[in-house]
Amino acid sequence: MFWWTLRKLRSKSIADRKAAIHRLADSGDSRAIKALIEAINDTDCGVRRSVVAALGRFQDPTVLEPLFCALSDNSGEVRRAAAQTLTSRGLSGRDQRERIMIAVLLEKFDDAAREGEPAVEALAAAFRGGGEHVRYKAMSALGNTKSAEAIQPILGAVKDGYDPRSAASVLSYIGDSAVLPLITELERPSAGNRTRHVREAVVGALGLLRDSRAVEPLIRSLEANNLLTPEMEIIAALGEIGDPRAEPYVRKRLHRGDVAVRALKKVRSSIDTSSDPELALAEGDLKSLRAIGASAAEILLKGLSREDSSTRLCAQLLGEIRDRRAVPALIYLLKKGGGGGDWGFQKVAAEALSNIGDQAAIRPMIEVLTSDTYAFELRFCLRDGILKLLQENLGQVPTETLKMVAALSGGITVQHNVGLGAREVVAFDDAVGIACRELADRARLHSNPDETGH
Repeated sequence: MFWWTLRKLRSKSIADRKAAIHRLADSGDSRAIKALIEAINDTDCGVRRSVVAALGRFQDPTVLEPLFCALSDNSGEVRRAAAQTLTSRGLSGRDQRERIMIAVLLEKFDDAAREGEPAVEALAAAFRGGGEHVRYKAMSALGNTKSAEAIQPILGAVKDGYDPRSAASVLSYIGDSAVLPLITELERPSAGNRTRHVREAVVGALGLLRDSRAVEPLIRSLEANNLLTPEMEIIAALGEIGDPRAEPYVRKRLHRGDVAVRALKKVRSSIDTSSDPELALAEGDLKSLRAIGASAAEILLKGLSREDSSTRLCAQLLGEIRDRRAVPALIYLLKKGGGGGDWGFQKVAAEALSNIGDQAAIRPMIEVLTSDTYAFELRFCLRDGILKLLQENLGQVPTETLKMVAALSGGITVQHNVGLGAREVVAFDDAVGIACRELADRARLHSNPDETGH
């Protein structure tokens, strides 16, 4: 009975109200339309959703207005149901606002993006309220609006934890209209880790946009050199833009590694590693550095102080070209051992000092040899280096240094871990001491020939 069904629409029971709505929809009775339209304001969102679906089954044009109004319902389920119902009738909205609403509700974000700037707010809201899949699609659509108004919502997402590199890509979709606002954002005074992430996104986008207007602002930001400066991202961006103005600023940061190397090649496409010692060093191009030879010495000397991946290469090559200017720095490296006391740095320094042949290295070599060093490769290297330097500098070694060498003949032992808690005492320095004493005697005899009796 129709009147009974209408009465059930006012029941306190949600289940009864939903059942009544379904019966009215199945009835096909045009009298049901008015009752359903009134029911669209029900306090329960599930009931309102059922009403929207029921109205969609009637072809009467009077149902359209309440369906369009339902696009603004405070329940997402009701809004989506209204959008689905309207599109099933071939309706995409009566104006731009409704077209955007329907497209966003149905997750047709690219359709919304084609509406341009007016879609930015709806897409940003979809990003904030959606799951991971929705967030990804909505973020991409924000960039595809090609509107600079999308910049702040995108950067706001970065502040809330969105990946800066992904944001940079999206920002680049906006195109030329994004360049000046992004430069303004780059130069804005700021603080905090989240702001650093924002700058990473801004810098990445400027690099992808490859607009020369960004070169000077990027250089200023790079030179500011504070904790919030995303240095590597700026270097990469300057490389992407490829403007020669960036060359000196990128070049002096070659020690930062592959990112700077790639950037330098892009800002100076004519660079030839075989004639550029700085670039050759940064790339670890031993062949080119050897070909450049002594003219690379100044660059190699600077490289010794960096204590990074290129330091060993610098030490090795300075030893090969026997540049005595490197001796103080190599002695420092020998004693300090690079970052964290790495004995590998000590070993390459010892080898270089041995090749250069300056007797000033003997004393620090002995000091390291007689210290608590457990690296046998280093100890053998030091032993051989001391012997070589004595042989090459007989008659020139100071008396005090010779006394230190002679003292080695007492023998030095070292304990070495060889297993799970096991320890083995290894003595090899007796041989070093005997050899050094003999060489010391020869040095004294060489300096005082009267002692030979001739």
